[in-house]
Amino acid sequence: MNTAAATPAPAPVAGLLRRLADALPTMDGYTGEDADTLRQLADAQQRKEEYDAWVRAEVAAARADPRPSLSTEEMLAHIDAYCDEMEARERAEKAQKTRRAARENVRRAVVA
Repeated sequence: MNTAAATPAPAPVAGLLRRLADALPTMDGYTGEDADTLRQLADAQQRKEEYDAWVRAEVAAARADPRPSLSTEEMLAHIDAYCDEMEARERAEKAQKTRRAARENVRRAVVA
């Protein structure tokens, strides 16, 4: 069963908050500061709704990806191999710097 299609889209709460903020100054007992607070909430809600939509799209794209998935063990093996490669590269770079420094010290000693 495709659960992505069965999941309802989030309600457009940000739009409701904006309409309420616009109408608030016309209501008795409310100030422009109250409306500003509602607009800030609307902005935050809109960012949340946009992020949620982005995450849903990313998950749907990942589920639709025809490439074979990796097991946790396979992923950990890839990560371990990558880390081993980076550590070896760092050791090689450090050894090369040490050799360069040693050569420079020899040159200085010979010249002096």
